[in-house]
Amino acid sequence: RPSLRAAFEEQPPRLAADAVEGCSKEERVQVLSLFAAWAAVTGEPPRAMILEEMTLELPEVEELAGTLQTCGAQLEEWDMTRCPANDATMRGLFQALGTQPLRRLNLGYNALGPTGACALVGVAPNWVSSLEHLSLEMNGLGDSGCREVAGALARGLLPALRVLELGWNELSATCAPALAALLGRGGSADAGDE
Repeated sequence: RPSLRAAFEEQPPRLAADAVEGCSKEERVQVLSLFAAWAAVTGEPPRAMILEEMTLELPEVEELAGTLQTCGAQLEEWDMTRCPANDATMRGLFQALGTQPLRRLNLGYNALGPTGACALVGVAPNWVSSLEHLSLEMNGLGDSGCREVAGALARGLLPALRVLELGWNELSATCAPALAALLGRGGSADAGDE
């Protein structure tokens, strides 16, 4: 499988849906586990893992979490774009990521919704001293998800955060005061056009 081999050769490692196309569920779990292990030990810092356009299921995330723990992974960057998952799977993923000293977390285009925002805020204390960049673009957070994230940040949850991307999350003007308050903290916030 050339596309699977290429995923392991890229720096940082990048796994996309085409690399696991035609794999059985068991093979997908194995590939994700091996990929996580590879990302944890290969290349130059910062340690990073990129997933694109893959629907994630709970058994895959559970295996991924076990692999990160077993490898003693210290990922600094997690980039996961267009990887939809149900609420339970996303909560499991966030718990796994909570064990990593992330500096950069990109969760763009994953349809997290307000429930996902709440789950993310629940594990965010694990990154209190490390997370500098959080991208939540195009996740359907709406006003309630935005208020959840903005409220946590206003309480000082992630003091190292310098960049917050919230573009295209179906936000209304009611979120403006919460977002404006964040701008006074010295970071940059991108609330996008909606």
